[in-house]
Amino acid sequence: MRCPKCESLETVKNGRRCITLINLENKSKGYVNRYVCKKCGKSFSQRRDKHKRYGIAFKKELARMHLEERMSYRVISKRLREKAGIRINKNSVCRMVNEIAGRSKSSLQIKTEYKPKWDGHLIVDDKYIHVKKKRVLSLVAKDKSGDIVHYEMIEEGNQSGYDNFFLFIKDRLEYPFKSVTTDLDEMLEKAIMHILPEKVIHQKCIRHALEAIRRTTGYYSKKSKYNILVRRIECLEESLQDRKSSYQRAKRTVDELLKEKDILGKELEKLSSMIQQVNKMSNLKDAEESRSELRKFKRKHSKTYPMIVKFLNKHYSKLVSHQSDENIPKTSNDAENLNRQIERRLKTIESFQHLKTAYDYLIMICNYLRFKPYTDCKKKNKYRNGKSPISLCGVKIMDRDWLNNTVNFR
Repeated sequence: MRCPKCESLETVKNGRRCITLINLENKSKGYVNRYVCKKCGKSFSQRRDKHKRYGIAFKKELARMHLEERMSYRVISKRLREKAGIRINKNSVCRMVNEIAGRSKSSLQIKTEYKPKWDGHLIVDDKYIHVKKKRVLSLVAKDKSGDIVHYEMIEEGNQSGYDNFFLFIKDRLEYPFKSVTTDLDEMLEKAIMHILPEKVIHQKCIRHALEAIRRTTGYYSKKSKYNILVRRIECLEESLQDRKSSYQRAKRTVDELLKEKDILGKELEKLSSMIQQVNKMSNLKDAEESRSELRKFKRKHSKTYPMIVKFLNKHYSKLVSHQSDENIPKTSNDAENLNRQIERRLKTIESFQHLKTAYDYLIMICNYLRFKPYTDCKKKNKYRNGKSPISLCGVKIMDRDWLNNTVNFR
């Protein structure tokens, strides 16, 4: 052994040292050889993990408790003290979970090792995450089969970050692109045009388009105002019987509110009818029928809703891209559901202090979800129950433990 002080090779064994590793169920003892340098007299030992009292099995269990049971670091610390008699603070729990996250396999490693067979219909969604009080953009790409293809974080939401995201999926992961479904983000649209071939179909999310129309027409604010009027009229009508001197004044107030309610109700009916028309023609499978509906819509609403006609002129061709292939997802709901699952788990921690820590943690969550079997799929996705997303891509998993499959322990 080489001396760490003088780098001399004139060293000999000098006994053994007992090391106690704390695990969740028991304490295990191990021994490491000690050496002494004849040249400088330095005594040392060769350990892979210096100054560490906790075994890798203990850290795995902490990560499992945090993700599977959705326990916060504070709750994990409390449970360990109550049930196992192990005194450990929440910061130490956080460090150990982050250590396991740092060993997580990347999307490229999992693709190389398991070789999943993806459908080729990609769903992409973006989300902002707070890292040290700064908003950082995260992008997730999910295959139609349910498997998570790639997850990336961009410190600054610039166009090059979006381009590199698709470039990595195309060149490094060799994804068999057939279509890409996104929301109405212009940067995503530009990245698809720059990086992917022209034959790749771009479908814009119909649900996002309908929400944009509702916001443009003020549908949500009018709906909220209408509900407030209904509740106010109900309260006034109930109190009319208790009034004597002010009865006539209260009655006039109710009449005025009823007129306002009727006017607002008619506006909401028109808006709902118009939005249903957009929804219907966007979901039609026949392209000619859809174009016919669009022409009727323009003739009817070009004067009343010019902003909506302008919106459709800009986005309509990408909203009906699914008409060329019935397998193309019409919405980005699948990727958004993934982001919601990630968000629920992020509520158990306060914040991230470093970008790398956040990235490693989110990769660990994605790997967990890739190997976690579905349990509550309904209707057309009922066949997924009992199978994990990656197994739906033709991957045979021998070990059911997601940690053994997704974390490098060497």
